[in-house]
Amino acid sequence: MSDHFSGPAVMGDPSVDITDFYAFVSPERAGNLVLIMDVFPMATAQSFFSDVVTHRFRLRPLMRSHGSITYGADEYTIDVRFSDVPEGTSVQKGNVVTSDGREASFVVGEALEEGDMRIFTGLISDPFFMDVEAALRTEISGKLSFDTAVNIVQLRDVLSIVVEIPFAAIVQRFDGVTLVGAIAETLVTRRGRPIRLERVGRPEIKNMI
Repeated sequence: MSDHFSGPAVMGDPSVDITDFYAFVSPERAGNLVLIMDVFPMATAQSFFSDVVTHRFRLRPLMRSHGSITYGADEYTIDVRFSDVPEGTSVQKGNVVTSDGREASFVVGEALEEGDMRIFTGLISDPFFMDVEAALRTEISGKLSFDTAVNIVQLRDVLSIVVEIPFAAIVQRFDGVTLVGAIAETLVTRRGRPIRLERVGRPEIKNMI
């Protein structure tokens, strides 16, 4: 799912704008789940993660019932938070906490392996592909016109949060259910209450398809 510049709540602060969300089985370590949340469209080497936002991955078990899908009340979460950047430096640190007690501290830009959990946060090339002119031609003509393959974000970057964890612990928490729904969201706390700024999970279909 990809959704850049996605609403008034995040337009004023690109560091809380979720641009991409991915959830997939690790191609390197069987049985591990990889979750990726990208934020900050058009980031640069001088861009930093927000130090007031909680970046959260949320997973819930899904059940088939009478031809439809319902989700369970139990939940597995992974919270990633970042520190402020001290004046005169460009090093940002952070920590990750999971709902089953895993915890680790890390430095942005450096990969970390803590037990059976792996983490990377930092600047990466924007993985999204978008040919805006082709999209406009399609909209104006009413006919598919994606024949130029010009990627407008080819030389753009984003800030990425990558967490890899064993899937077995999640399945165990969900009493053996292996069909799992996942979302990524950014939250702030006001007067002790969490306020969601953005949530990304369902495939992006609202703009073009």
